[in-house]
Formats: sequence, C-alpha cells, structure tokens
Amino acid sequence: MLAAESAADSRDRAILAVVQAPSDGVAEQTIESLAAYREQHPDDLYAKMYEGYGWLFTAGEYVKKQNYFRAAELAKRGFFLIDEAVDQQPDDWRLRFLRARLDVYVPAEFGRHVVALKDLDYLRQRQAELPAALAVLIDFLQIRALAADGQQAQAEQLREQLRRSPVWAELLQQPA
Repeated sequence: MLAAESAADSRDRAILAVVQAPSDGVAEQTIESLAAYREQHPDDLYAKMYEGYGWLFTAGEYVKKQNYFRAAELAKRGFFLIDEAVDQQPDDWRLRFLRARLDVYVPAEFGRHVVALKDLDYLRQRQAELPAALAVLIDFLQIRALAADGQQAQAEQLREQLRRSPVWAELLQQPA
C-alpha cells in the first residue's frame, strides 16, 4: 500500500511541477517520472494529459535554446499524449477543457486552434453539465481560437459581449 501511495504522491508532485512550469520551468526528469507513473497506470488519463503539457513546456525551453529539432520532437510527443488522453475518453469534458485551454495559446501555425474550436463547441453543447463559472472562461478561450482561425468578426462579437463584465473588460485590454 505504501508503494502505491508513494507512486501517487510522485504523480501529484510531477503534475504540480508541470502546472507551475510556465513560470518556474520543469525538469525533464520530473516529466519522465510522470511518464513512468503513466506507463504503470495507463488508465490515468490526467497523468497522460499533464505529461503532454510537460513535454510541450519543455519543447518551449528548447526553442529558446534554438534546439529546434529537440523542440519539435518533444512538441510532437506532447500533442500526441494530450490528444490520446482525450481520444481515450472523448466524453470527459474536463480533458477537453484542459486540451482547449492549452491549444488556444499555441501559435496559429501549429493549427491547434482547429482542435480547440472543436473542443469548445463540444463544451458549449454540454454547457448545462458544466460548472456555471466556466461559461465565461469558455467564451474567452473561444475568442482566442476564433482569432487564430482568422474569424476576427466572430471573435470581436464575443469579445464585445465579455466587455460588459468589469473583470473581463480589464483582462481583454491586455494583448492576446
């Protein structure tokens, strides 16, 4: 039992490191430990999702070092894991939300905004099942995905709706 708790603790620490990666960075050994956990627990799709996130964040670090081959390799691995997690449980709205949340921040050249738009459409169709607080966040993500897709008029229309909220009005003033 203690080994299982230790593995779960290690998983949780690795996921937390990945979540903090955009500001703190993440060590490849941390992601590799999450990968080892995932291999032993293939049904843990959240471990798979966050491992994918981790590889993508690490790919970004390789881009900064101008090691584009390694960056591309890790990005491919990350996107594969993220997509596989959603494909294994396509009705899990949380997985789709996590994928969309990441995909709207990926440069448009990667084409991930198309995946995000599909996930956001899925979430909108099931809005009654989701926490009400997510509705505006889904709108915000939709704006980014629509803009990346070249649908500026639709993005601006949705942006205008969000501007009616004081919190979102301030956030929408910041560069995308």
